[in-house]
Amino acid sequence: MLDKTHILHISDLHFGETHAFKNQNGKNDTEQLATHITRDLKQNNFQPQCVVVSGDLTEKATSEEFDEAEKFLRSLSKKLNLEIKNFIFTPGNHDVDWTKTEQNTLLRNYQTFLRLIYGNNVLSDNKYLTLTWSNKHTFILSINSCAVEGPDHPGIGWVNYKQLEDAKNKFENSWNNCDVRIAVLHHHLVPVNWNSVTPEPPKKHSLTLNTEQIISWLIKNGFQLVLHGHQHQPFFAGETRYYEDTPNWNLSPHLLVFGAGSAGASDNLLGNIGRRSYSFLSVSSSGIDVISRSFRENDMNTVLCLRNIPILPHKIDLTFQSILNNLIRRHDQFRQTAVVKTVDKTENTKILKISI
Repeated sequence: MLDKTHILHISDLHFGETHAFKNQNGKNDTEQLATHITRDLKQNNFQPQCVVVSGDLTEKATSEEFDEAEKFLRSLSKKLNLEIKNFIFTPGNHDVDWTKTEQNTLLRNYQTFLRLIYGNNVLSDNKYLTLTWSNKHTFILSINSCAVEGPDHPGIGWVNYKQLEDAKNKFENSWNNCDVRIAVLHHHLVPVNWNSVTPEPPKKHSLTLNTEQIISWLIKNGFQLVLHGHQHQPFFAGETRYYEDTPNWNLSPHLLVFGAGSAGASDNLLGNIGRRSYSFLSVSSSGIDVISRSFRENDMNTVLCLRNIPILPHKIDLTFQSILNNLIRRHDQFRQTAVVKTVDKTENTKILKISI
């Protein structure tokens, strides 16, 4: 039996004025969300080994908002009986302090938060704010996609390529020992929601400027899965690229992309789903299971359920027999039915069954 790594993925907590969970005095309640999540995990017999938080812990990146986020995370850590060193973070656009004028101070409060969580040494020789988590089977790399975020580029993602190469120099030997490699960033790499073009003044648009550069680097370095937040909408896609030095011409996408909904934003900031959500994943070298759970108060629903999504191995045996065996195995995996539920704001549930 293959060993699986169990991951809880939460995103877009938005502690501050837009956080959804309030106490009787109208102040943010850091316990309610932790209780909702842990109670549902227990009912589903899911115990995470790692918690991924993919950005937007706060609304305006104030020190008070980061204090609230820290209280929530420590409460979640205690309720899960999981040490907080097994939590991994990436900054979101709302974690950038626009009141700062110098580029190197925009994430200062986020950096202080990281020191409180991990200790002062977390930022030693770490100017790009890269974080990692791993066990014997899975390596997770957190990268900062907020390198150009600010009043001039609101909501725009960009990853400094130097950060990627710095991560490779430091951690390649570590991720080479793992069957599964996962990257975490805040901004989406492929479109999640669509905007229509009208004569009216345009909405604020958001995209990651160097998406293709990031995807190419991830694929060439053997990463199979990306986790992100930002759009407040559960989302799943597969990206395939063909390069001369990566002749992986089997049936699977080269890179799976999974976006989380918002776990903590107020109702008016939620995506098309119209509800808050979180996800749990089970990953191994044979494939990935993803379940997204949406909730409003005590009403919990599954909005996305994907089972046995195959992933690429890092090294491909190109002998005829190995290719034949691989095609047969993946055909059998794809024949399993995936059930995707989409919940709209009118509470109607639509079920789409996908079978190949």
